[in-house]
Amino acid sequence: MSRTITAIACASLLALGAAAPAMAQVESESRVVRFGDLNLKNPHDAGALVNRIESASRQVCDNTGGAQSLAERRHVRPCRTDAEQRAVYDVNHPMVTAEYYGVRPQVVIEGSYDPDPLMK
Repeated sequence: MSRTITAIACASLLALGAAAPAMAQVESESRVVRFGDLNLKNPHDAGALVNRIESASRQVCDNTGGAQSLAERRHVRPCRTDAEQRAVYDVNHPMVTAEYYGVRPQVVIEGSYDPDPLMK
């Protein structure tokens, strides 16, 4: 079964603030991120999925293809962060979450932890 998530950027380009009229409808874009070929228990594959999610967020949130004003640029980072965090949440896998947030889980088997084996 093919596993996919959709990275959605709420309020992409048309919600850039001052230039858009208050009553304008906001268009959302999305990209499908496939990960059926990845073993998410493997840190390398979890990292590959994070890279795919980040690439999709760039396509959705930073897709002007040209120069942007500072006002437009200011909205790219929050859009990307929101899209990426939603996608990671939707995947709901601890290894992907750890890779995205840069956290490595430490596993200690009870009775095996020796903080400094050279001090004996």
